Amino acid sequence: MQPNPLYGFQQVFVNDIALNAYKSGGGYPDGSIIVIGFYEALEEGNEVKQGNIIWYAAMKKDSRATKTSGWIFDGFDSMTYQSKIEGPVTGCYNCHIAKKDRDYVFTTFAGDITASAGAGLTAKPGSFAFPVDLRSWRHSNSKIILDKNSPLYGLQQIYVNDTGFEANKSGGIYPDGSIITVGFYEPIVDGKTITQGNIIWYASMKKDSTAAPQTGGWIMDGFDGKELNSVVNDPVSGCFNCHMTQKSNDYVFSKYIP
Repeated sequence: MQPNPLYGFQQVFVNDIALNAYKSGGGYPDGSIIVIGFYEALEEGNEVKQGNIIWYAAMKKDSRATKTSGWIFDGFDSMTYQSKIEGPVTGCYNCHIAKKDRDYVFTTFAGDITASAGAGLTAKPGSFAFPVDLRSWRHSNSKIILDKNSPLYGLQQIYVNDTGFEANKSGGIYPDGSIITVGFYEPIVDGKTITQGNIIWYASMKKDSTAAPQTGGWIMDGFDGKELNSVVNDPVSGCFNCHMTQKSNDYVFSKYIP
């Protein structure tokens, strides 16, 4: 059996030029670029983890590419970043024709993060307000847990702010102000394909060595996926007791996947 050419844990990235069109579902201006990284999918029982990069697929809007409806399609080797697609029409475009109504783009935007009530978010004593700029942070890693009995059930997207990113890459000590947030999304399973559904909830931790000495210098909390309000009553029993196993990694489970 031939392997699926789209096998892998896929991460989709869009440049600033393309962002508004990506959100609306079409009308991309020239210069728009969409890149998908295909990573190894490491299956361990009811878990699927993101492994090392395999290759990249990319498309760039250029109205001069008339044979492919204004898009230049290509794929790139994960080590050399050199082109690996010999025939962009047969290798890419012929499939993308099926999405003509969306300007030939398959993927869809997961949605902005806003509180449904539209009110400003506040922090309860000893915690912090939900970081609504989350989607502008650096993406660190992903993971899927399919066991619905697990408190960590869902397709997890892990983000780190600029303050904490270098420590997340190196596995070192995080400076104060570092924030790590995990979005838990509904995993939609269709055979061997798992796609990201609606948000369920968020887990977040902020480094503050003065304010949180009982939890390893981290303020830990969880937030409702819709209202973005705190849902963790006791950060020690609800969060930190599990994170203690990662003391050597400054109490952080996730590790950066380049």
